[in-house]
Amino acid sequence: MTRSHDHRQTTQVIRQISIARYCMVAYNVGWHLAHYVDIGVPWRSFPTLHNGLVEAGWITPDLEYQSNRAFWRSIGC
Repeated sequence: MTRSHDHRQTTQVIRQISIARYCMVAYNVGWHLAHYVDIGVPWRSFPTLHNGLVEAGWITPDLEYQSNRAFWRSIGC
């Protein structure tokens, strides 16, 4: 991560399995990038906003992680 006004360089998208979303990361908190693109969007709409950003080509696969474990592995932890 680096300091930048481009949120694609300063945050990420972490997808979660259903049980993790229910127990630990409720309210779609894994959709950080969608939140920072438009902070006025309600949390329940983050997946829809995310999908629109992917379709527009603004979010690319290298910005998405399938779990917290995958993210931590990518940064060397």
